[in-house]
Amino acid sequence: MLGFTIALTGALIPGPLSVFIVTTVVKSGEKNTGLLAALGHCLVEVVIIGTIVLGLTTVLKSPILQRLVNLVGGGALIIFGALGILERERRETGVRGVKASYNSLMGGVVFTVFNATIPLWWATTGLMMLSQALITTTMLGVLFWVFGHWLADISWFSFLGYSVCRGKRYISEETHSHIIMVCGIVMISLGLFFLFSSLLS
Repeated sequence: MLGFTIALTGALIPGPLSVFIVTTVVKSGEKNTGLLAALGHCLVEVVIIGTIVLGLTTVLKSPILQRLVNLVGGGALIIFGALGILERERRETGVRGVKASYNSLMGGVVFTVFNATIPLWWATTGLMMLSQALITTTMLGVLFWVFGHWLADISWFSFLGYSVCRGKRYISEETHSHIIMVCGIVMISLGLFFLFSSLLS
């Protein structure tokens, strides 16, 4: 229950993965986008949790890793944001371009790997919670905590994708275009923030 609650408070904060899900659902109308993206997110966390279990938390805390994730992630967010805005412009002008095709599962992986807050969260809050679960219970308690954590991520992102899909039928073409524009701007803004954070650190 604690793992579910802690994870949910983090998942509810809008981030690159949330923006990706909203943008993709608005474009494709696929209601399973949120679920698949959440599963991709969990796959990355399997690796992170394995790193913690093996005692390699210094890797997650490494300033070099933090800077690398900020630089690569920031650049990726800017590119994805720009592509979304350019696709919107092509639709408005009637120009047919190459339609960006995002695999939702891979999107979940990419936007988790390149989210600079993920290694930091697991190296601090995640590590503390896992340690407490192990001290106060057993390895079974740790597994329950991890299960609750993933259940929260899957529940929220699935709900987000499904809700946007259901609401899409009531969205006009003009509103649809504005949503894509806003999501593109948010992605670019997050990307610039990560880049500047890396340069200033």
